[in-house]
Amino acid sequence: MTVRALLFIAIASITFPMHAFGQGSNAALSGTVTDTTSAVIPGVDVTVENRRTGVSSKTISNEAGIYSFPSLQPGLYRIIAELPGFKKLIQNNINLEVAARASINLQLEVGGTETVVEVSTQMDTALALGTSSIGGMITGQKIQELPLPARNALDLVGTQAGIVGDNLAGARIGSLNVTRDGMNVMEQHINQGVNSVITTTTDMIQEVRVVTSPADAEYGRGAGQVQMLTRSGTNEFHGSIFEYHRDTALNANTWFNNQRGIPRNVLIRNQFGGRVGGPIVKNKTFFFFLYDAQREVTKNSVTSNVFTERARLGFFRFYPGVLNANANAAVPTVNVDGTPRRPTTAGGDLQEINLFGKDPNRSAMDSTGAVAAMLKLMPLPNDFRVGDGLNTAGYTWSRDGGERRDQYNIKIDHTFNSTHTANFTFTREHQDRVNGFLATPFPGGPSGFSNNRDYLFNLNVVSTISPRVVNEFRIGGQHAKFWSPAPWDVPENDSQILKANAQRYVIDFITTGTGNVTTGGVTDPITRTMTRKAGFHLFTTCRTV
Repeated sequence: MTVRALLFIAIASITFPMHAFGQGSNAALSGTVTDTTSAVIPGVDVTVENRRTGVSSKTISNEAGIYSFPSLQPGLYRIIAELPGFKKLIQNNINLEVAARASINLQLEVGGTETVVEVSTQMDTALALGTSSIGGMITGQKIQELPLPARNALDLVGTQAGIVGDNLAGARIGSLNVTRDGMNVMEQHINQGVNSVITTTTDMIQEVRVVTSPADAEYGRGAGQVQMLTRSGTNEFHGSIFEYHRDTALNANTWFNNQRGIPRNVLIRNQFGGRVGGPIVKNKTFFFFLYDAQREVTKNSVTSNVFTERARLGFFRFYPGVLNANANAAVPTVNVDGTPRRPTTAGGDLQEINLFGKDPNRSAMDSTGAVAAMLKLMPLPNDFRVGDGLNTAGYTWSRDGGERRDQYNIKIDHTFNSTHTANFTFTREHQDRVNGFLATPFPGGPSGFSNNRDYLFNLNVVSTISPRVVNEFRIGGQHAKFWSPAPWDVPENDSQILKANAQRYVIDFITTGTGNVTTGGVTDPITRTMTRKAGFHLFTTCRTV
């Protein structure tokens, strides 16, 4: 690393305010070097080497025989300990997990350095941790193998002990902190528990660590912690392409859909993409790229309130002495096919009142034709199990829906030297949802939609100043733009929206053709719904270990 770069980081560490402390994802490794009599050995050269990237770091045990690596990228390591007069010791299969605080003691035997003692640690052996935090870890192949229909790595959090829904060890959801590569990735306005603004697909995430209680002070905000580490490239090129398909071809229809003559619900989902990672410069610079996409088509049965045929002509019907009730009521006034049904407690036969003509100023529907135009969007009822049966009922049908999502991820890891490393991650995601907002209640009616335009970036620079002091500089940004236009905001619906002197408006009755359900005045002003959510994070932590 150049002197200019180090000077910039030092100035930034002092100048910029600290948003949060120490939410790093790097691991720490330390231990004591002794001989076969348990006497401590100072001055031992200790090297750790990442087996997948070839990146190594070196230190020397101090006068108490203690060695320390305060910041190492999570991964599979081996430790090499050397000192003249003792056999060379190699300890393999040291698996450092995200944010781990591991302690590995080394024992050297007297002998020549040309003799090598090689020890292998079992991969499933729990390392001694220098922390009182309680939690669990999901790593590597487990993330790929566990069944996750949505392929969202955050769904793995529920597999850990002490978690019920979004509550970690009984803590409120507002006290949680979800980070990715050390940066908070939650919704910035409202803490909704275990969530991320940007989809955390299983092909993106390498490890997920869950800390239920108590969280160490270095984690910053949150009594409960969910820490995610993204994948990195290695010295070997690796990649994969994938396609997951779900279809309703072999699904049976539901009993209620069959009863109403509605086709079965449809869910066709395709999740596909590819990833590749490898070296840019061996043992020094690595990349990882992931494209992840989803296409989803749905058709679900919905029931909307509509006027009956007589009611839309201005005739409202009732039986004297009883309340109108649909076919599912204890005392119905209509059969399932819509035929009026006189209750035994009724005081007379079916009656109806024509609302037109009672008021001299209302002899027919409005002369503008607005009400008639809105009623044209409303189909006749086919379900008399809702509403009052005689004047209002239901229309049950299959409504289209779906989602289109595209996500692009890139990560670059670079080692300047044995004491300075950096990595940069960037994600961009687009999502579009059909009928995602104010969905149309009737076939052919205007509808709204919703979409997201999100991106996230994160730069980490870690400097090991000494075996006891490490500085972590982190800067990141998260921008989430959510847009949910109403039906009257969609240009394609303009011909179906009512206008008065060029001002668009909607009418309030049972439910309008635009999906607006209100009980207020005659018209509602047209508004546009747009929400912008953005977060900017700057962390710098200099800690002594």
